[in-house]
Amino acid sequence: MSFVDRASTPLTTQFYHCTPQYGPDRYRADTLHYAAAEGNVEAVHELLAKGVNVYRTVRDGETALHVAIANGQREIYDALVGVYERDFGVVERSLREKYGWSGDRFWLKERIAVATTEEQCERAVGLGDSAGLAKLEEFEVRMVLLKIVGETPRVVVLGVGDANRKSVDSLLGYLSPNGFLTWGSSEVNGKCWSLLELAASCGDVQLVRRLIASGADPAQRGSAMNTPLMEACRKNNMTMIKLFFEDYGDQLDPTATNRVGESALTFVLQYGDAESFGYVLNKVIAYRKCNYHESDSEAFNNCFRYDNPSWPEVSIWSMVGDHLKTADLVPYLERELYGSRGEQCRMLFENEKGAVITVASVLSHENNDVLRFLFEHHLEYIRSIADMVMDSFFEEDLLPEKLFDEPLHIWVEHLPEMESRVTELEDKVAERELEMMQEDWNFNQQFM
Repeated sequence: MSFVDRASTPLTTQFYHCTPQYGPDRYRADTLHYAAAEGNVEAVHELLAKGVNVYRTVRDGETALHVAIANGQREIYDALVGVYERDFGVVERSLREKYGWSGDRFWLKERIAVATTEEQCERAVGLGDSAGLAKLEEFEVRMVLLKIVGETPRVVVLGVGDANRKSVDSLLGYLSPNGFLTWGSSEVNGKCWSLLELAASCGDVQLVRRLIASGADPAQRGSAMNTPLMEACRKNNMTMIKLFFEDYGDQLDPTATNRVGESALTFVLQYGDAESFGYVLNKVIAYRKCNYHESDSEAFNNCFRYDNPSWPEVSIWSMVGDHLKTADLVPYLERELYGSRGEQCRMLFENEKGAVITVASVLSHENNDVLRFLFEHHLEYIRSIADMVMDSFFEEDLLPEKLFDEPLHIWVEHLPEMESRVTELEDKVAERELEMMQEDWNFNQQFM
């Protein structure tokens, strides 16, 4: 075993994002979900003809529609989306004809409970406004879709007040295993992706357009508070990224952050593609200037802020992954950012916490072109934090072997005063390796 870690792990900050795994084996006990995952179109249509409840959720709150989308079963998810659309049509007709509602289609953003048995429907009707006398704009309302096999679907509106709130909440909890008619979150445990988020992640432009046209919110958040735009950026799908900005830009907030503080720009920066990075950066700057009334300089700097109380030592630059190495990001930064906004870039980089992490990461990953680039633009600032960078290496138990090749040679070339500290670090590594060799020898002697 060596003190030098020859299979070093990245020092960059990368938050884990797991794309849902909705394979058939996960749903053998769930007939509709299993057929949707396998792509058994005939079985799905038979189940729909029998009146199966398409809103019932399993596992993490996924519906059969989630499963069909994740497995790319277009014919199946087209059929299931059709059921959602027809049931939302039932809601609209009921609210407009029975209650005289003439306002916006607010129900498209609601979670509508579903009753599927006589007993469930009776409970809902008993609490609801069966006469249609309520003025919807004057009440907090909940809705229940009554959907019994063989009967025409209808809707009951529950006007919620202090007198009946507990009873309404009890009913909705009782109905929750049936799922919800919704374009948004279909579950109650906070684990499931939104339909639009999943469609964006899968890169299905046609489905994304249909979901939004049917009422899905382009800014809808999923379980980790990710937006569909963030998913497009995470996959670096330029077609999808442009679709959201160009077709639905007036409905988006591209500065929105998820549960760990990442934004759309953070995701494309992590991916490391110059085209998508430049495109999203310019869109976010334009949004900030228009909506936050910031100057060009203010908008640019605020694009790169990362604020998370749980990770105070992390900056957006520490999220740049090892896979970038020299990539296209350096020439892009040189040409587009440092060329046109050099002073702002210097101010952005030169903050102690973020810069120390970034420089140490660049050295460890042997990103030599990036290292030279940083020295070219930030030599004196790096000189001022050089001891802290070296201290971070002395605190590590494992260091990548490649650190001691070209990276530290470049380091000493620009900072000759660091030569003694580099030598000290090399001596520490050698001494620790000898100690570990001795420990291994002593251990082996026990069995000889």
